[in-house]
Amino acid sequence: YNDVIIRVKDRFGDTYSSKRLNFMLDLSNPEVVLVAPEYKQWARNVIKLSGTVADALGVKLVEYSVDGGQNFYNFAIAASNKGVTFSRDVDISAFEDGNIQIEIRATDLAGNVSKVYTSVYKDVTPPEVVVIEPLEIDVVNGETLLVFKANDNVEVSKANYVTPPKKGTKKKSNPIDLHPLTYVKVGTEANPIDDAMSVNF
Repeated sequence: YNDVIIRVKDRFGDTYSSKRLNFMLDLSNPEVVLVAPEYKQWARNVIKLSGTVADALGVKLVEYSVDGGQNFYNFAIAASNKGVTFSRDVDISAFEDGNIQIEIRATDLAGNVSKVYTSVYKDVTPPEVVVIEPLEIDVVNGETLLVFKANDNVEVSKANYVTPPKKGTKKKSNPIDLHPLTYVKVGTEANPIDDAMSVNF
């Protein structure tokens, strides 16, 4: 709106007129696109937050929170830009394993605010694995069945038998199917028995 004049009249008939003013009307919220992290992805001690914000008038501020909106921190962006990108690696090592709630908040030059929510699941605790068979006192030779019970605070996602190192060859990692009691047969051509073999969960 251009050349707007504001006139005010009091009860005695006195009138005040402002100088000519120009106004820009902006009722639209900024558009926020969150690129990373993906919803409910697994995370360790650092998460990457990135995305874009666009607004017809200009973006004033982009902030993030990783504690459910209790505290907000600014992304470094160029003020007044109509389109900005934001990115930061955020340390979450002080948080316990579990759901981390993330909020991205963008404000344009007119004060309109948009919010985007997502969450990740932090897990830095390794599984607890117990060898069921063979027992410590057992003597094994040839083909042998190894049986494990693996527990995790979330879930055990995979297990692998890693072949012993040999000169001139690379280690191989053979996947093992997961069961309530996970087992693998060793002493075979694919899974040779050796003091240097290992099973990773």
